[in-house]
Amino acid sequence: MNKFSYLFEPRAIAVVGVSDDVARPGSQVVRALLKNGYRGKIFPVNPKYEQFDGLKCYGSVADIDEEVDLVVIGVPARACCRCWKRQHRSACRSR
Repeated sequence: MNKFSYLFEPRAIAVVGVSDDVARPGSQVVRALLKNGYRGKIFPVNPKYEQFDGLKCYGSVADIDEEVDLVVIGVPARACCRCWKRQHRSACRSR
């Protein structure tokens, strides 16, 4: 895959910041991917949950033991930098 494929045709997406609150960006992303038939792997990320919408939920991107092509960060602005630093050390290809 070329570098743009990881962004436009990701095979695996981690979504940081999922929540039971349907208004949260992370939750909306996962539900939109599921609703629209995304065929790749979806890795919801939030240390407070074991599952999200039937998918295993991970405590951090670093806990995902598979390659991730794209990370979507759906957390409040004050947590974005900290979240980015954590994911940057993970196995994500799109960093």
